[in-house]
Amino acid sequence: MRGPTPATDARAGQDMLVIVTKLMITLPARRDNEVSAEVRAEAFLMALDDLPVWAVASAVRQWHRGDCGQDDRGQPYDYHWTPSPAELRRIAKRELWLRVGSQLYDLNRLLGAEPLIEHSDEHRASMLARFAELRLKLQTSLVGKDGSGEAAAHRHADSATVGPGKCASPA
Repeated sequence: MRGPTPATDARAGQDMLVIVTKLMITLPARRDNEVSAEVRAEAFLMALDDLPVWAVASAVRQWHRGDCGQDDRGQPYDYHWTPSPAELRRIAKRELWLRVGSQLYDLNRLLGAEPLIEHSDEHRASMLARFAELRLKLQTSLVGKDGSGEAAAHRHADSATVGPGKCASPA
């Protein structure tokens, strides 16, 4: 998914140069001349040489659409000019993370999945019967058979058996 980078593939380096050159021709720098354009192209290649070409192309597409959001100071980007090499790198890395990171998240979820446990009809019937017995036992022991809240086989005390001046009588 990551893809070739200019650092690992000469063809990717040529493709990256085409992308950066088109960006520089489309949107000028604030102060640009022939010499500075060549130096800026080299700066772009140095800043982007470890990123896949598709991520940089996606970042340039986002720049042309005005969809890059805000810079590292929280200010909106000025889309009238070519971004700096560091800005384009930051945007391309975000594009890389959006694709690769979301796939990594999905793969981790898949790896953490538990296999489906299928039980036989006999096991299911046995568990339902045990649950019904437990539910009946809990209803009669906690609530009482008549729903009064009085536990089965327990009686209310006629007088307080705890507190100041009272003591529990042995029964």
